Amino acid sequence: MSLKVKLFTSTGDFVTEVIIPKFERMPEAILWGQRTFVLTDVDGRYEYREGMGYVAFTPKEMADQGRPIYEGQYKDWGTWA
Repeated sequence: MSLKVKLFTSTGDFVTEVIIPKFERMPEAILWGQRTFVLTDVDGRYEYREGMGYVAFTPKEMADQGRPIYEGQYKDWGTWA
């Protein structure tokens, strides 16, 4: 079973409609091409609004060694809240 979902810009302009599988609960984000749409509460109703996304890859040498990326490993990157 599938579901039609409308995607909007961050300011609410219609972008497109996509078909996704029906999940037990809605995905928190939909990636469409290079764009990311985040489930957003807009005046009490939920719709997918464009947001910022970033894909962080685990460096191959770390994955090969089974080493986790952990806090403090990249000290000069700063702190994220």
